[in-house]
Amino acid sequence: MGIFDFFTGKKQGPGIEAIELDTWDWQEVQKAKNIVVWQNSEFPAQLSVNYFPTAPDLPRPLKDVDHLRDFYRRKLARAKGAILIVEPFQLNGYRAIETLFRIPQKKQEGFIYVGSYTIPFADRSYVVKVQEQEFTHIGERERMIMERLLKDRPKEIGEDGQPIGWEFDPYDPAYEGEFKMNKSEEVRFDLWYPEHPLTHVRQYMYRLKNELKFSDEMKALAELED
Repeated sequence: MGIFDFFTGKKQGPGIEAIELDTWDWQEVQKAKNIVVWQNSEFPAQLSVNYFPTAPDLPRPLKDVDHLRDFYRRKLARAKGAILIVEPFQLNGYRAIETLFRIPQKKQEGFIYVGSYTIPFADRSYVVKVQEQEFTHIGERERMIMERLLKDRPKEIGEDGQPIGWEFDPYDPAYEGEFKMNKSEEVRFDLWYPEHPLTHVRQYMYRLKNELKFSDEMKALAELED
């Protein structure tokens, strides 16, 4: 950083423009220096790119996956949310974190499913996010899958008449928090409900993972150290 940049507070290096992605013909509804948002025209889904020009507040070391997942559990518990996925991985050669959360809607019944890819660096981070809320047939996926399990899998039914292990943490079977994912949210049931918001989010996350591109300027950024 040069002396002029020091006094003006300007950071060197790429900003939000460093992320390149297919927006699937969705309509752009917000554009600012550090965020761009697109809205699907057929259902209440949004795609966004977020740029944070400060050091990320992620726990160290990132390679401690259990610590990382517990970090997100604590944050989600305050919002009555649940973890479905938290997986660190390499995305096009960069350290990244894949997350998928379920969060209750504030003004109506149902949930919002939020999937994201976080790409952290020493002094900034990028988050590409896709989310969709339940807006019709709320709770139908849970009800139908529970009924199917009760009917077809009697060995999986407990003494209380409910499926054994209906709610669970995907990474810690001993976790006793109040808010956990349930069996209906497992990926194996997406084929049964192709139009469900969770299915949509998973599909778009898969596409993002394979379509995201980064500018060459990002190669000069300092990695987030453990």
